[in-house]
Amino acid sequence: MVKAERLGRRSVRVLLVLVMAVFDLAVSGLMAGGPVPAPPSAVVIVGVIVALVHWYASMFGWGGRLVATPHALLVRNVFIEHRIPWDRINGVGLDQGLGISLIDAGGGERTVRSLLFGSSMIGDLLGYPTYRRAVVWIEEHKSVFCAQGASNGPYVRAVRIPWISLLVIFLFCVSGVCFFASV
Repeated sequence: MVKAERLGRRSVRVLLVLVMAVFDLAVSGLMAGGPVPAPPSAVVIVGVIVALVHWYASMFGWGGRLVATPHALLVRNVFIEHRIPWDRINGVGLDQGLGISLIDAGGGERTVRSLLFGSSMIGDLLGYPTYRRAVVWIEEHKSVFCAQGASNGPYVRAVRIPWISLLVIFLFCVSGVCFFASV
């Protein structure tokens, strides 16, 4: 039996870390570099804003992925997760980014898109080479799991809010901004 595999985009994660580091340095410089010290309430408000920006960015970079399990393809976007049974996948295409066409329970057709593999101008110019690998990856897993008798099941769309990561990032960012504002 083949185990679950994940497909993400490492380049997006690296770029995200660099952008967030520049953002943190800019906020710390603004908070600590002024001629008048920032009042404590402003420091906490800035810490909360930084925490929310980090949380959303981390959900985009680390939360977004494709996961191939023996029973279904999971498409994880920022706050929405799609569980698509292998036998319901009708096709995979690259029209405006990665799109997975599926047949829902009522017999209608629906397209699920991955935010991480969304459309872009650079992708249009270069022909979406990373996305083409994702299409091949999905099709290979579909053929393997369907050959093993992947079970039928319903298509499920669920809201997923990772509260623990929000709490960790919130505490880290608020304490970090408070520390740099006091230096």
